Amino acid sequence: MNKVLVDTLSNAEAQELLKGIIIPPQPVILAAVMQEQSKNDGGCPREIARLIKTDVGLSAAVLKTINSAYYGLRNEVDSIERAIMLLGIKNIATLVTAFSLRNIAPALGMEHYWNHNTRTAMVSNYLAKRLDGIDKDEVHLYSLFHDSGEILMMQRFSDYHETLQFAAAPDENLILIETSRYLTDHMLTGSLLARAWGLPKSIRNAIGRHHDLDIFSSKQLSTAELNMIAITQLAEYIIANGDTYFTSYEWTTFKSELLAYLYLSKDQLDDLLWDVNDILLKSE
Repeated sequence: MNKVLVDTLSNAEAQELLKGIIIPPQPVILAAVMQEQSKNDGGCPREIARLIKTDVGLSAAVLKTINSAYYGLRNEVDSIERAIMLLGIKNIATLVTAFSLRNIAPALGMEHYWNHNTRTAMVSNYLAKRLDGIDKDEVHLYSLFHDSGEILMMQRFSDYHETLQFAAAPDENLILIETSRYLTDHMLTGSLLARAWGLPKSIRNAIGRHHDLDIFSSKQLSTAELNMIAITQLAEYIIANGDTYFTSYEWTTFKSELLAYLYLSKDQLDDLLWDVNDILLKSE
């Protein structure tokens, strides 16, 4: 299993490990939005709205998302400026990142992946609000991006769909299968993509280790990084709710450690399952 933190790699070393996988450059609009957001005052909402509106497809996607059942707004939002005012700059920047990620491979037939990814991020965000001391914005962005390496693997390897299907069984370890077949894995490719796109170091580190769950005992990541991994694992388990396709090897192997890390009892887990499934039903 690859235990390399991407910030220790030179570009030449990264290319060697990628085995021909291409890391797309950061989209121009995303770069501009992130640059504006990084200013000391948190960025100018008017300028971020202007940037988003230069891309008609992106503007439409943002408005469609904020008007979805998940946000439960009484009145329809018809302007990007209004969307920014309601969601805040951080949330809008996360949406721009998510839509930029989706545009990497629009022709790969990954609608099921995107639906699952969106639901996972939504549930992770909700869980972060329910659990104390956790940065929900950071969790939301990480959750959207944590399996992004799978997109790049699918572009590079024609049999990657088969790999995912084979690894879907709860006793199969996806990372070991990827490494044996391709000599690389989606943790590395995803974390290198996050580096290229300027995502925070904490998110890059968490993506690079999110299937390596002995990190909860080895203490090689920060508390914030471990929080992102644990909550997203919990979100995927809750969404699965009996569907073995998304019941990961890590959850079946490390369930006790993950629940202990999050200080969740069985009764509390059952309550979360009930509450989240109710939210998911309302958002459909």
